[in-house]
Amino acid sequence: MSFEKEINDKIVKLWDEFFIDEHSALQPLFYPKLNKNCLLFVGCNPSFNETGFKSILRDTEHVNLDFHNFYLWKNRDQEKIEKATKFAEEAKLKHKYFKKFREMSKELNLDWEHIDLFFIHETNQKKIEAQVLHKSRKLNEFGRRQIEISREAISLIQPQIVVVANAFASDIFQQEFSCTFDDNFGCHYFDVNGNKTPVFFTSMNTGQRALDKGSFIRLKWHIKKITNEF
Repeated sequence: MSFEKEINDKIVKLWDEFFIDEHSALQPLFYPKLNKNCLLFVGCNPSFNETGFKSILRDTEHVNLDFHNFYLWKNRDQEKIEKATKFAEEAKLKHKYFKKFREMSKELNLDWEHIDLFFIHETNQKKIEAQVLHKSRKLNEFGRRQIEISREAISLIQPQIVVVANAFASDIFQQEFSCTFDDNFGCHYFDVNGNKTPVFFTSMNTGQRALDKGSFIRLKWHIKKITNEF
């Protein structure tokens, strides 16, 4: 069994446990084959936008799919889960959210990968926070269980460098992965399977809150420097 299948099976088990009687819940993110020993981008969670799905699948037989009905967890079956996994793979190749990641990895001559800390399909981040946090702003059980799965995915990917490209995800990541700032290299690091792994915390690389052009150039310079010297 591939480790992606193991990860996806754990996500299914978690959703079955927490959404057994929730008829409006959507399918979570499922991972296709993941690159290893690469530049890893980490986001908060997958958005859910039917226009976005139509865009990335416009040249396929699925373009006219009723995506909301398709993604309802109560309507799931193995075929839908497998299709959703393929849709996630198509998104990495075509969706504008991943454009800067593709651009950066090409310039740095590194393979890249992307995961989300949480697997909930939701565009409103406040709703995500409400689902994964207590009022004290500490992770609740549902949030912590997702972080445990993401931790396992990161361990299996064993990235060279990590870029966390979301403010909320950055806060959670620093708390949960025991990150330390390195004064010599000017970035944080954390342990992955006994390896000291550099991690950069940034805002989103696309959209209204995206990094400005100068900050993006500096980030690429910094990652290249770390790759050569860390």
